[in-house]
Amino acid sequence: MVMPCVWPIRLTKTFADKSDPPSGKQIFWRNPCQRLKVARDLRAQSEALKKTQTAWVDVDNDAALACLKQHQALLLIHGHTHQPALHTLSATHQRWVLSDWDAQATPSRAQMLTWQVGQGFSRQDLLP
Repeated sequence: MVMPCVWPIRLTKTFADKSDPPSGKQIFWRNPCQRLKVARDLRAQSEALKKTQTAWVDVDNDAALACLKQHQALLLIHGHTHQPALHTLSATHQRWVLSDWDAQATPSRAQMLTWQVGQGFSRQDLLP
């Protein structure tokens, strides 16, 4: 299932400016040195964008709720994000956002989600 996101215009323009961005298949067939260069270039672009970004991309909660209802689900868990959180979408629907496991962040974002009978889900810090 693909969740709709609210994309900043600048980010959309960044992708639109690429006349023919490489697909996964195109990258896969390159030699390891070429793949590593593509990965480094993409990471550098991402880091540069993060330094100028004033608003973070996030899932649209109304769209997430509609999607959960469409699929008769009560819970959406997604992650690898800089903003771990629990979003209550309705009285019965929740969206859990997992951390990006950045142990060097302040505070640390190295967390996991656990589930216990009778208690449900809880977020656990992996580092003090």
